[in-house]
Amino acid sequence: MSIVRLEKKDLPLIIENIEKNGGDASQLRAIIEGATVKYHLGTTVNEIVDDDYVEMMLQKSPVEEGIDLECMVCHSQTTTLISGVCKECFRTWALSTKKS
Repeated sequence: MSIVRLEKKDLPLIIENIEKNGGDASQLRAIIEGATVKYHLGTTVNEIVDDDYVEMMLQKSPVEEGIDLECMVCHSQTTTLISGVCKECFRTWALSTKKS
C-alpha cells in the first residue's frame, strides 16, 4: 500500500474529475468530511497528516511491551517502548525525520 499526500485545495478538482469520468468519489468526500470534522474539533490538517506519518513510522518499528520499561531518551517508566523509547519521544523523533 502506498500513501499519497494531497493538498486540500486540490481535492475538489480531483473529485470533479473522478465524477466527470463516471467514477465514484464518495470515499474521497468522506475522507474530506472526516478531516473537516477533526479540524473543527481543534485538530489541524497538519496534525492529521503528522498522525498519519507517525503511525506509518510506528508500523515499521519494533514494539516492546512489559512492566516498568524505561525510555532510553527521557528515562520515564512505561509499559510500551517503540524502538527503545516511549510514545512521546518516538513521536518527537518520527516528526523530526519528516520532510516538509
